[in-house]
Amino acid sequence: MKHTANEFKELSLDALIAYYVTLHYISQKKFLEAIHLSKHTLAQVENCVDFVQRSGNTLGSYAAEVKEESKYLETQIASDCKKLLIKAHASHLMAEVEAEKNERKTAI
Repeated sequence: MKHTANEFKELSLDALIAYYVTLHYISQKKFLEAIHLSKHTLAQVENCVDFVQRSGNTLGSYAAEVKEESKYLETQIASDCKKLLIKAHASHLMAEVEAEKNERKTAI
């Protein structure tokens, strides 16, 4: 039971770390990295949710805590990460457009 809860905690912390690194990349305007990492974060959150569903009865007394954390990852972190993915992708495309504009200006 404790082992399963600890395994979930490790998975959830990995997802949270990836989420916060995604935030860092966006603040540093490293949009391509943010796009890749936000996709990775979403996959990690999905793995956490699947892990909880597969673990079922093996969580014992930790079930409520693990399910609460899983719900937080699924509803809050995944939702925010999807928004970050959209923002990073849009910002990346805008940066590409600006670069093309600048190239045209210097070519003339």
